[in-house]
Amino acid sequence: MRTPLRAGAIALAITAALLGGALAAQAAPAAVAQPTVTVGPLIFNPRAQGDHTGSIDIAIKNNSEQPLNSGISITEPVANTFDFNSFDGADGCIFDYTDDNRTIVNCGLAVSVPAGATEIVTIGFQSSAAPQPYAQIVSTLGHVRVGTATADFPALFRSTTGSLHDARPYVPAPVTAG
Repeated sequence: MRTPLRAGAIALAITAALLGGALAAQAAPAAVAQPTVTVGPLIFNPRAQGDHTGSIDIAIKNNSEQPLNSGISITEPVANTFDFNSFDGADGCIFDYTDDNRTIVNCGLAVSVPAGATEIVTIGFQSSAAPQPYAQIVSTLGHVRVGTATADFPALFRSTTGSLHDARPYVPAPVTAG
């Protein structure tokens, strides 16, 4: 008698586990796939005009099954360096500022990113920093956010010889009252 009773108890336990698991799976909300954001370093290149320019390419991959119509937020690594004439893929921007006066732009994406696709947003920068014979690295990172996806990026100033090696800390020129 113990064998049929044990078999019945096991069958009941298996059924309850399967049914309970199915109910739990139905009750859990489907996870929404978040985008992936990738960005490389910002390299400021010296120009003959005595300043620097550079840009970053931000890759936004839509990992969901729906088009992505999100906004993008970008914090510059160096204060007052956004080149607002060189934004490609982001528009309708509004501004905010960090405690250390770096600009944060909150923009809409210029195009909807199709499901599974990747779009590139290019953001330009310009710095009035004088070119130096040595490379420089900025101590603060730039930051990008799309939805809940984030990425940080460093900024470097290329030397007048074209090198990025042995970078010294970037020190902004003092502002003098005129």
